[in-house]
Amino acid sequence: MLKNQHKTAAIILCGGKGTRLGSLGSKTNKTLLKYKNKPLIFHIIKHLEKHKIQDVVIPLGFKGNSIKKFLKNSFKNKNLKYFDAGVNTNITNRIKKSIKFINDDIRNIIILNGDSFYKFNLKKLINSKLQKKFFINLICTKLRLDYGFVIRKNNKISFNYKNQQFKKFVDLNNNLQYFYSGVCSIDKNFLLQNLSKIKDNFEIGLFNLAAKKNKLYFIYDDNSYFQINYNKDLIILNEKKK
Repeated sequence: MLKNQHKTAAIILCGGKGTRLGSLGSKTNKTLLKYKNKPLIFHIIKHLEKHKIQDVVIPLGFKGNSIKKFLKNSFKNKNLKYFDAGVNTNITNRIKKSIKFINDDIRNIIILNGDSFYKFNLKKLINSKLQKKFFINLICTKLRLDYGFVIRKNNKISFNYKNQQFKKFVDLNNNLQYFYSGVCSIDKNFLLQNLSKIKDNFEIGLFNLAAKKNKLYFIYDDNSYFQINYNKDLIILNEKKK
């Protein structure tokens, strides 16, 4: 365990149906799409292991048997647990079911999406000083937007269409904002106490509960990050290795 790390587990969410991927998404769960000849979930688990996070829970859904087969053949870690959470189960209930597989001595839980490739420095995320002070710590990062974006700089507004990297943006009220990557660390007790209060969107509901108590924090990490939503995203990601 890292010197500044409380005991941490991870929940990888990979139950989505990948409808935006068309025929490819109907045949394959997004977390099994390949980068450098290995599925995204392989890279995610290896990155967690690199940061000494061995306790990993994966609530399976769409095409869950294919993921289960891959995990069984690729990993021997006894602390890697996966189960059928149901195809139509929402994120809040997937997390509720996953917590049952997490040991009592775990103090923090990293929640992340299985359809992303990233190289975030997780030492920043699970730093004990932040974990003591805040209930939830988010990783914010750059996003590449290729469908157009309005940029405001001082009083000048401009429009960029392709190949723009955005670390932050200014909203309509002139407030500075950052992009949430989908990776966060949550105090387990806070999660257990508040899951039943989440009625709709998990992230909006839980994060705002922490914000009301001034217990929500974020860090910025500009290491590699890529989320697969469309076929072109997978093409661009694999072009990066050339």
